[in-house]
Formats: sequence, C-alpha cells, structure tokens
Amino acid sequence: MIHREANLQFDVATTNSLRGVAILIITAFHVILYYDISPVFNVFGSVAVAVFLMLSGYGINESWKKHGLKHYWLKKVRRVVLPYWLFLLVVAAVSRKLVWRDFLLDISFIHSSYWFIEYLVRCYVVYWVARKFFPRHAMAVLLAFGLLSLHLFMQIEAEQSFSFFLGVVASEQKERLYAWKPATVRHLFWGSLGVGIFFYLFKAIPAIHQFKGTWGYVYLLVPIKLSWGISLVLAPYYLPAITRSGFLHVLGRCSLELYLVHMALLPCLVFGVQGALLYVALTVVLTALFYLFDTRLMPKVIPLKS
Repeated sequence: MIHREANLQFDVATTNSLRGVAILIITAFHVILYYDISPVFNVFGSVAVAVFLMLSGYGINESWKKHGLKHYWLKKVRRVVLPYWLFLLVVAAVSRKLVWRDFLLDISFIHSSYWFIEYLVRCYVVYWVARKFFPRHAMAVLLAFGLLSLHLFMQIEAEQSFSFFLGVVASEQKERLYAWKPATVRHLFWGSLGVGIFFYLFKAIPAIHQFKGTWGYVYLLVPIKLSWGISLVLAPYYLPAITRSGFLHVLGRCSLELYLVHMALLPCLVFGVQGALLYVALTVVLTALFYLFDTRLMPKVIPLKS
C-alpha cells in the first residue's frame, strides 16, 4: 500500500476515473451474475452503485455552488433523460416488443426497466425541490428523502438511501476534506473498510440472514454499501494510477452509455470464451457509438444558452 502525503482531491479527473472503476465493477458483476457464479460477489456491484450515487451527489452540489440551478434540468435532460428515452426506443425497435403502458411508465420514470436510472432521476428531482423551495433546509430535505427511501423502496434502492446524500455532504464540506492530514484519510479508509467487513460478516450469520427482506436486514446493508463505497472513493489517494489511467477516464465519461448497453446485451451473452469475447466487442462498439451520438448530437438538440 502506497502512503501519500498529498492532500485529498476530488477533481474532474479523479471523479471520472472513479466512475470508470465503478462501471467496470458493475459490468463484471452483472456478467458474473449471469453466469450464476458464487453469490459472494453480489455485494461488489451494489458498492459500485453507492460510489456512483456519491459522485452524483458530489458533482450536482459542486455545480450548484458555481451556477445555482441555472440550466439544471436542461443538463439532466440532455445528458440522462433523452439518451435514456432514445435507448428505450432503439431496444423496442430491435426487439419488436413494445407495450405502450409499460413504455410510458418507463419513460416517465415511474416504473423503469433500469432501476438505477429511475432512482437517479428521483434524486435529481428531490435535490431540485430542496434547493428551489427549501434553500435554508435543503440538507434536511435530502436527509428526510434518505430516511423515506430506507423504509418505502425495494431493498436494492433502500440500501442506497444515503449514498447520494453523503456525496452532497462531501461537497458541502469539501474545504475541510481537502485540509485533512494523511493520517486522517488513512483512518477513514481503514475504518470504513473495517465497518463494512463487520456488518458483512454479521449479516451472514444464519440467524440474522433469515431476516432478509425485512427493514432490519436493510439496516445492516446500508453501512456495508456506504462504508465500502467510502473506501473505494478514497482509493485514488493511495493508488494515484487510478486517476492517471486514460482507460478508466474514458470508461467514466461513457459510464451511462456503458451501463445501458451492457445490460441490454446480457441476454445475448453465450457461455464460453468466444461468446464472452463477442459480448465484449459488441458492448465496446455500441457504447462508443452511443456515446458519440450523445456528446455530439445532444448539445445541438438542446443547446445551453447563456
């Protein structure tokens, strides 16, 4: 383990690279899940999701500190909503399966095919409401949303109840975080890792595991995702090669497209080396085309006027 003396930083290069790490983990997790390999790997996918939500909360709040809510929804529509709608249309056209009721629920983010996109948009809405109508109590509103998520949503969402909120908190306390001494960062890294291990082992106890699906069980999942997510976010502090990696940086920039494409292609995954290689090749090509379309055409469709 490399011990650095530099200050903690969450600049664009670092956050993009962390998104690259996260989407790589999520993609590998879904392939492993498809091959029905040991469920011990299941936790890593949700930890990577927690990192995504933390970075989303951090990035949105950093943008708000610079620009307020100016172009807030234009940016979200251009970068997330319209690409998602286009993706759904393409998938429906290729599969020739389109149930209008389900499609309308999907594009309205009431019951989406991809739960993470629906949850992310929900976070966007709550953040906007908090900053727009409750500016003095925005953090309290976001915390309340986390508490409601913990008790009202399905387990896969409930276990992420405070990930987005934690990212916003990190942005609010950025100057203090940047002033941390190396020892403080080390303590947080190893402490978070240890907390996650404790709760992971605790929930694995047969007498505890039988409560899976209950609120009490979700209470054990939340600290696992949060604490291990924090450790992963701090990884570039120890491994600066993560931030310097051009490969991870590219993955981070096209993480939305890669998430959607790799999920849609999973049913096409054939067992064996050739099937896996074909899956990877198709995923790379379609992700690249999708990303180029989103970054070159969408700005022309929805320009951000000054």
